[in-house]
Amino acid sequence: MNDFQRAQVFIMAELAGAPAHRARPRELEKRLSARLGLSPIVVRGAMRELVEDGELCYTYRDPDSFVELAPVQPHRPARPMKVVTDAQGNSWLCDADADPAIPPSAQGCWNCGELAFTRND
Repeated sequence: MNDFQRAQVFIMAELAGAPAHRARPRELEKRLSARLGLSPIVVRGAMRELVEDGELCYTYRDPDSFVELAPVQPHRPARPMKVVTDAQGNSWLCDADADPAIPPSAQGCWNCGELAFTRND
């Protein structure tokens, strides 16, 4: 294992044990270069490559910038939904393109039952 790879292993281990899995980049760079006896340029390059590979990400949390472990999976938002009320007054959770004229059960909607799904329930 060369110095670059060793720096990457230590960066990942350091962030895995850090509070909230984040650290200030310069502090992490100084700490690891002193501990491993490596040039700060090597540690900085290792960190930059981990960011490019998607293992780490840079974030800004007022008032500081951090490097942190990247999320395991990217956030995928829910598809657009709306609440439809049927002829009996029951609420149904439907896709946004559901037709209110067609019974919600025929469109694959979910019956909300007694659960409150809107601020008016």
